[in-house]
Amino acid sequence: SGDAISFACEDYAFSLTDIQEFIGHEIPKGRITSELLAKPKPPVKIERKRSHHKQSSGQGRGNSRGRHSGGGRNSRRR
Repeated sequence: SGDAISFACEDYAFSLTDIQEFIGHEIPKGRITSELLAKPKPPVKIERKRSHHKQSSGQGRGNSRGRHSGGGRNSRRR
């Protein structure tokens, strides 16, 4: 149970009668006014502190020898 709001442009609004016939009742219709639309606010910039944590060896981005180091089925072995 609950309410559903659907928006239809001029092109797809013509399908409304088919939808109403399929569901077996009329869908209430109304026009959108500027009062009904959300007023977007500009995004808020969040200042983040830089972290100077040292990565442990064997983990992190700089590790070229890990579980996924490119040694897949089609790779060449030397």
